[in-house]
Amino acid sequence: AAVLLASRAACKRLGFKVLGRLHSFVAVGVEPAIMGIGPAEAIPVAVERAGLNLADIDVFEINEAFASQAVYCAEKLGLPNSKVNPTGGAIALGHPLGCTGSRMTAT
Repeated sequence: AAVLLASRAACKRLGFKVLGRLHSFVAVGVEPAIMGIGPAEAIPVAVERAGLNLADIDVFEINEAFASQAVYCAEKLGLPNSKVNPTGGAIALGHPLGCTGSRMTAT
């Protein structure tokens, strides 16, 4: 799987269809002893940087290797189950090394 990230101008120039828009991103760290809960810390920051609220987001793809991590993050953020990994997420996709994010985006 692959994802091409480009400016709108580059897509227009190259004749590519724009499939989405990157509003913001963030990298956060958590204590190593509680590895896997980074999304619970990163999501609120990324959403705020985009000028949005959690309620503005239709789908949350929480890409973690273990179900308990995704469940923890969703519960900590108070996200409705219907909005979290509606097509399965990393575990359902087999968590392919180095490409889960691309595969989740493409499928």
